[in-house]
Amino acid sequence: MRFPSLITEGIPFIDPAANTVLVDSGPLGAGYYTIDWIGTCEPPHLMLLQHRNAQHTDNQYQQMLVIGNTHEHFPVPLTLAMNERIRLLARGNITGDVQVTLIVTRWSSPEEGAA
Repeated sequence: MRFPSLITEGIPFIDPAANTVLVDSGPLGAGYYTIDWIGTCEPPHLMLLQHRNAQHTDNQYQQMLVIGNTHEHFPVPLTLAMNERIRLLARGNITGDVQVTLIVTRWSSPEEGAA
């Protein structure tokens, strides 16, 4: 059985500027993951979910998301190499409140094989 790790900045953002990193997993171990995000934003706004490389200089994967005034939830399966990370940022300036949480579940490492 796997237990998810909760990753959050812990505080709501008020009027964040474009490209503000709302939550960042930090470097993760190599493995097969499910990345869940839960967020709320008033008013609804575009966000970017990014899978960053180990050097934290480029995106391996990027997905545009809309976070609204309800608690949105969307799981994403990803394979990460050592020290890659996941982050979510504001696509543009937001006038209002934003709260985002990442839930990262590692199912297995490359050595263990797919679960």
